[in-house]
Amino acid sequence: MSLARMGMAAWLGCSLMVAVSTAVAAHPSEEWRTLETERFRFHVPVEAEPWARGIVQGSEVLADEVHELVGYEPEGRIDVLVVDPFNQPNGMALPIIGKSRMVLFTTPPQSDSVIGNFAHWDQLLFIHEQAHLAHLARPPRGLVGPGWRRLWLPLGLGPLAQEPMWMIEGYATWVEGKLTGRGRPNSDFRDALIRQWALEGRLPSYGAVSRPDGDDWMARTMAYLVGSAYFDWLEEREGPEAFQDVWARATARERRSFSEAFKGVFGDSPADLYARFTAELTHAALVREETLADNQRWGRLWQDYSGNTGDLAVSPDGEYLALVKRQPRQASELKILTLNDNEARFERWHEQQAQLLERDPDDVKAVEPDSLPRSPSYRLPAPQARDIRHPRWIPGQSELLFAQSTVDARGQQRSDLFRWNYESGQVSRISRHASLHRADPSPEGDWAVAVRQVHGQSQLVRVDLDDGTIEAITEPRLDVIHDYPRFHPDGEYLAYMRHEAGRWQLVERRLSDGHEQVLMDSRGEDFLSHPNWSADGERLFFTRSRNGHLDLYMLDRAAGTHFQLTQSPHIAFQPEAIPDQAGLLYLSHGRSGMRVMKLDELEPVPLAKPAVLGEDKLASLKGMDIDQRASVESRPYGAGPQFASSLLGFRWHRADRSLDLGIRGGDPVGRLDWMLAASRSSRGSLDGEVASVGWHGWPASLNMSLFRLDTALGEQSDMPHALRETFVDQEQRGLRLGTAYRQQMGLSHWRIQGGLNHARLRQAGQTLDQDWLDLGIAFQGHWRRGDWRLQGGVQLQTWRGDSDDQSWERDDWSLNLGGGFRNTRLQASWHQAELGKTAPGMASLTLGGQMGTVNNQKTQPLTLYEPAIAAGLLQGQVYEKQALSLSGPGNARLFHRRHRMGMSNAGEGEWLKVSGFEVSAIQVPGILALPEVRGIALGLGFGQVHGEGREGHRRAWLNLRYDW
Repeated sequence: MSLARMGMAAWLGCSLMVAVSTAVAAHPSEEWRTLETERFRFHVPVEAEPWARGIVQGSEVLADEVHELVGYEPEGRIDVLVVDPFNQPNGMALPIIGKSRMVLFTTPPQSDSVIGNFAHWDQLLFIHEQAHLAHLARPPRGLVGPGWRRLWLPLGLGPLAQEPMWMIEGYATWVEGKLTGRGRPNSDFRDALIRQWALEGRLPSYGAVSRPDGDDWMARTMAYLVGSAYFDWLEEREGPEAFQDVWARATARERRSFSEAFKGVFGDSPADLYARFTAELTHAALVREETLADNQRWGRLWQDYSGNTGDLAVSPDGEYLALVKRQPRQASELKILTLNDNEARFERWHEQQAQLLERDPDDVKAVEPDSLPRSPSYRLPAPQARDIRHPRWIPGQSELLFAQSTVDARGQQRSDLFRWNYESGQVSRISRHASLHRADPSPEGDWAVAVRQVHGQSQLVRVDLDDGTIEAITEPRLDVIHDYPRFHPDGEYLAYMRHEAGRWQLVERRLSDGHEQVLMDSRGEDFLSHPNWSADGERLFFTRSRNGHLDLYMLDRAAGTHFQLTQSPHIAFQPEAIPDQAGLLYLSHGRSGMRVMKLDELEPVPLAKPAVLGEDKLASLKGMDIDQRASVESRPYGAGPQFASSLLGFRWHRADRSLDLGIRGGDPVGRLDWMLAASRSSRGSLDGEVASVGWHGWPASLNMSLFRLDTALGEQSDMPHALRETFVDQEQRGLRLGTAYRQQMGLSHWRIQGGLNHARLRQAGQTLDQDWLDLGIAFQGHWRRGDWRLQGGVQLQTWRGDSDDQSWERDDWSLNLGGGFRNTRLQASWHQAELGKTAPGMASLTLGGQMGTVNNQKTQPLTLYEPAIAAGLLQGQVYEKQALSLSGPGNARLFHRRHRMGMSNAGEGEWLKVSGFEVSAIQVPGILALPEVRGIALGLGFGQVHGEGREGHRRAWLNLRYDW
């Protein structure tokens, strides 16, 4: 995965794209270590250090291989974060010219993953992300040197980082395959999927292959799978050196688009050659289908679904089928269907056809469909809208066990186990932040075996289904990956998948003494997964790939022999036996989603001799063992390496314009961030500077800042003449010491913050010393059920201070409530503020203007903000605000806000109303290893103002600032 496909040439655009993402680093307050090589700095939490040592050991050799193939070595030292934020396999490349970064996730893929074909997960992941950096961080050979770009562009991206997604992800995937002999390009899974799409006429268009947010249910995989296959096809046409020529042309002094650079090497545009590529793919798929025409072995359609459907589970009594239904941009849903033959629905269908012919004898009866929709008997929308995974029936109870991601106190996602009583509808949590996957209940139903993946270490564990107690079955190991445990019906044995020595194995383990035997070794085949026992325990079904096909197989446990059950150009996987029946259910890909198929006859297909893959190119690294990892030295992370870059902010409104310039920096983990910024307005209404430094290496963050703020609000062009005389110009110099602590509770969180402030204020020839304390506490709760969501929050804040020994105080409270369906949300909020005692220089609360890099409530404790009006337009001692907004996808919303001020009661003033459209985004601390833009916030909008003599006034605003 790469951030480069943000498709932005400037740092601003890149910042906005990541503004609403989730932080992917572990918490800065954890114990971090740094391991260095000649070209890399690896930053890892101490728990993940054993995993990181392996890739550190091989990083220089792997990088050499990547650079030779790609034809370029990135400038500067590369910082690598090793984390596990989602308990899922992934990675990220940040191809910033001269200061690139990488993020590696330690959790390995499972056996049935599209990225499950690997010898060593860490090496495959590193090669893919380093390929992004070598490919996309190449600067243009223009007149402007890299030093200038590093100074002025915090996220300076090269020309190639702005090109189509298929080129970016497809090329890195192609590189992973060339250098490892494994990966997606060498997987039967990729070939089988693409062949299936071709046979169904579903190969994506040239434009669609680069749209991860498209409507196609597998849109996110297109750039990787089809893109890498396109690169394979282009390599056969012109050779691998042609790609280096394209990259050289695309970064030349002569400015060229990617299409122009491509055409100069391949003689035709990428879109036109892609059309030829898909035509040849379709032809090859049809030829393959024809060769199997007389020897196909295939089931019948049981149910056709749109979107992604998976995780089949047949109940022990053979009456029900549980499955997980997923749709793009929708919450997943666990459904339970009856396993009848749907005869009643077919009878109704025939009756309806007969009625149509009776009304219109010239009509033509429709062809009987292979299947008709089945209505679920029970359904569970995903609690908290998090994906439901791996449902399994708990024997002897009306319950299903399933896994779902939860969020710990530091915002990291972990996979936990839950149980659902489908008759009562109750969902109970079993484990807490335990990183448990693919659990299978024992035949007694009182405990389950599960896979535990923590910091790259894998093991099988026993989980008590009543109290969640966890006991080890196998020791945690870095060199072995466990997956898909399935109990034998007698409860004495366990079948599971194990990745060891570079390949997947199907293993049987005797629980009484731990004795194991390998039942099936993938050897040359790259896909082996989905073990499931028959009801009598005499047969074991599984999925296996051979020669570019994924089919079902059956192992006779007593005889020790196995044979093939299906043979087709279509994909067959995830077999699920039906008790008291000879057949089984399985999954296959369809035109618009997954199909549930049923195989009634378990007849053998002659088993051909499998092809054997060659050894990996990097065979010398494959022999690395755990002891070698210990030789890598590490040191405390401390404040980490510091990155500095320019800072640009601005505010635009009819009343005034301002520009912020400065420098911003920090470390990749997010322990330290600092900023120097100056703000100047076009009319001199608000000028100032701030120097700020923040430390987040403890559970509570600390911040110290020095600021100067000069205000002349009467200079704003949008200020009524009657009010201009009421403003007194102010010069303020101050110091602030602040702290904040945040606690995560699932999807909800609470935050407490406070600060000590001292400022010297000059106005009307007087100099005043001010000291104040501010303290606030806020809670924001989120509750989700399926696609429905509900949220609410409350915030209390108080200021206590004195000005020349005269005390003053301000008290605020705010409340927000909202709810919505999928990406649409309706929210209402209320805010009240009251200035109690006042002192010299503390005349009143003021409303209006936009928050900026220098001016905010830390420097202006009596200011409230409304971007549609001039700063200070409303003044008073008591303030009230009511707001209503309707949000859609992203951060765009329609809003209506109204404000009023009074001296002793807010009701004394008339409502000032603003209605319009607004977009806002803010980047949270610690996000994506980008200290250069940490805390950046954007706001833009358009509104119509009514009240205070501004009936029907239309105002637009734009704001880019940095929080500190």
